[in-house]
Amino acid sequence: VVIPDDIIFDSARLFPYLKSKEISEVLFTPSLFEALLHATEPAMLKSLPLEVVWLNGEVNTTKLLQTARDLLPNVKFNTTYSISECGEVCAGLLDADRPDCPKFCPVGKMADFVSHRLVDTETGNEVKKGEAGELWVSGPGVGRGYTKNPAKTAEAFVTHQGTPYYRTGDLARELHDGVMEILGRCDFMVKVRGYSVVLGAVEAAIKKLVGVAQVCVVAQGEEGTDKRIAAYFCESGPAELRGRMPVSTAAIDDYGRSPVLFQELLKELPHYAVPSVFIKIKTMPLNKASTKTDRFALPPLPAQPPSAAIAADFSYDGSEAASRLVFEEVLKLPEGTLTTESNFFEFGGHSLLVTHLLSRVHALGGPRVPVADFIRAPTVAGLSRLARGEASPTEPARFLPSEVEKHSGGMTGVSLA
Repeated sequence: VVIPDDIIFDSARLFPYLKSKEISEVLFTPSLFEALLHATEPAMLKSLPLEVVWLNGEVNTTKLLQTARDLLPNVKFNTTYSISECGEVCAGLLDADRPDCPKFCPVGKMADFVSHRLVDTETGNEVKKGEAGELWVSGPGVGRGYTKNPAKTAEAFVTHQGTPYYRTGDLARELHDGVMEILGRCDFMVKVRGYSVVLGAVEAAIKKLVGVAQVCVVAQGEEGTDKRIAAYFCESGPAELRGRMPVSTAAIDDYGRSPVLFQELLKELPHYAVPSVFIKIKTMPLNKASTKTDRFALPPLPAQPPSAAIAADFSYDGSEAASRLVFEEVLKLPEGTLTTESNFFEFGGHSLLVTHLLSRVHALGGPRVPVADFIRAPTVAGLSRLARGEASPTEPARFLPSEVEKHSGGMTGVSLA
């Protein structure tokens, strides 16, 4: 069974779908599975016919697995590490009890038909056992390259001592017993809610829109958590030139937000790759040894404003005032930040956070609003219209998962650990 997009991203509909189809074995990304766990009552979860859950597409944190085992004690949790460019690499039973892996669950041992190298990303030399390096994979499943893209092929498909390898771009380490632990993406590609984001592509898009000399884009947050992308930049060059650029840095507020820049970047990048915070700095810190940007020396992000708080006796009535308050709580914004036409995604929302928003509305006494309907009208006023049972909007959805890859902007979808 292939679960439709409009169901798999809507936890309120996913639970009855799994139950009605009597699905006993299913594959999720960790982000989607976590959303289902948080949006469903524990007693209801235990009534699912699930026997086996496969989790792949992102790193699996020990915290998530421990939560899953508590809520679904009779379910077996497996993982597989497979890549389109080279096929299956590892598979195994998820284990959250290894003292040598306190944060991430290993992905099992390499398949018998696969060989690998773990390479230092700076020197190109193999790292010692137990140390982290970029994972290179060789074997019968390795492809020959990308059709009509020789530059990308040369970068990803390499030969070492006569053996062809695929450079996964994943940071990994081999444990003492041969089990592999995936630690996340290498420096310039990161995973955000299951999507691979090339930081250089984001930097290039910002330079195109804003008159800046240097840009450094980073992902804030540990692997396995809800990361957010931040952009640091230095202004330079004639003011006249900056004035001719599509977006001015004056549009950025004290908390690093810019709805104007967000909207313009959506024309260049998929929504999950657009930074949620922009920071102007005087000079870009450099590593003295390599003379490259020192990402670890960048200043901290602006302090987050205190978010809106909903009173214990609050009841959601479908009014725009109620919708605005729930928006602000979920997005962790100060009360009074948003207007009736404020767009959920322009203020840091994303597809998985939509599930949390709509679950919160229902928990506060409101109706269940389908994710697909909300995505077509992701504003405070739009949520109120849907909650009051008014006609669903007919405009195309801007952020449905099926639409994302049409505007990939150099990004790739879920394929790695």
